[in-house]
Amino acid sequence: MGIAYTEDNVEGIPLPRSRFKGKSVGDLPDFTLVVEPEGFFEHGLERLTPGKLRLYFERNGNKKYFNSIWGLDSYLTAIKRVVEQELSFNIDEFELEEPNYMMVRFSVDLEMTELNDVFEFADKVEMDILSKTHQELIKEAQEMRV
Repeated sequence: MGIAYTEDNVEGIPLPRSRFKGKSVGDLPDFTLVVEPEGFFEHGLERLTPGKLRLYFERNGNKKYFNSIWGLDSYLTAIKRVVEQELSFNIDEFELEEPNYMMVRFSVDLEMTELNDVFEFADKVEMDILSKTHQELIKEAQEMRV
C-alpha cells in the first residue's frame, strides 16, 4: 500500500520521517515530498522509478537569524565547495543575492528500495559534509591569520 498523499494536500509541507518508516521507494507518490529536518538539512524525496529516487538536501535561512561564528553566506559557500569537490552531487540552486535570504540545494540520484536506507545514507552524507565544511572554514580562518 502506497503513501496516501496528494500533491494538493502536502505540497511544500514538511512531513516527519516517522511517516516513512518501513516504506519503500515504490510507495512514494509521483511528486516531490519534503521531509522535516532532523539535522542541518531539509530533505526532499522524488521517486524516479520504484527502485530509484532523487534525494535533495536543502539549507536556507535568513542571515539575520543564523547563529554561528561564520556568516550564513560563508557557511553556505563552504558547503557548496565541499559538495562540488568531494561528492558527485548536483548543485541545483545556490542563492546569496538576496539581502537576507540565502540557500543551497543539491541532490543525488540513488538506486535504493527502502526509505530507511535512504535516510541512513542522508544522515551519513550530512555528517560528512558538515565535518568537511567545518574543517574548511577553520583552515580558511587560519590562513587569514598568517
